[in-house]
Amino acid sequence: MHFGFSGKPEPLVFHMPKIFFDCLMERINARSKKKRLPNQTQQFIRKDAVPLGKFTKYTWKIISDLHVRQIFDIPHMPLEITRSFIQNRDGTYKLFHHRDEDSIYAKGSPSQPLLRPQEYKTRLRVGTSSPGQKEPTPFTIEWIPDILPQSYIGELRIKFEFDHLHNGQLLTTRESRGAMSGQSISTVRSHGPLLAPRPQPQQTQQTPQATQQISATEHIISIPITSDGMQSTENMATILTF
Repeated sequence: MHFGFSGKPEPLVFHMPKIFFDCLMERINARSKKKRLPNQTQQFIRKDAVPLGKFTKYTWKIISDLHVRQIFDIPHMPLEITRSFIQNRDGTYKLFHHRDEDSIYAKGSPSQPLLRPQEYKTRLRVGTSSPGQKEPTPFTIEWIPDILPQSYIGELRIKFEFDHLHNGQLLTTRESRGAMSGQSISTVRSHGPLLAPRPQPQQTQQTPQATQQISATEHIISIPITSDGMQSTENMATILTF
């Protein structure tokens, strides 16, 4: 989970013996008394890469970050649900580890207030992370047991997504793209929302016989001019425009 890259990375692919996956299944089933069945079972024919043949893929979808932590978190290597970064001068991001001595200077003083750096974080996206989200985001585990049948080697795929946060605030898709391109968050936000260009009205060519339009700010006074001995109006003449 790197702040400078997309929140939808490519799947992690591992080849491991079946006994290793059996240990992983024990951790998946640790929360329930019954063995958890896969959410999806799919048979497919592999033609684009070796080994070729017909295989079966089992898929488990985890929608709880606590369950993900229980599966992969161990004392020697704890699972990092969140990661912190700092921004370099060239716009790239570097992983930042909080030191124990940082807490000594974290309080500050009235004469010397604490200067906090910009906080850039990534957070594993599992379940519903935003208020308007309707469907939960799963943490997906895929297993193909017989990818190498003679040596009992299978293929494990892990698919996940993560969010980008700046000073504790969840970034939008547009802000995340700007951060990945090296722009600062304040610069992306100052530009405001991206609006579509306003369509220009089509200009019609006027013929020489067309009458010229008069601006709405001009006022026209017209009086009738009648012929002698005739009571009907023959024409209208414009005598004043202002």
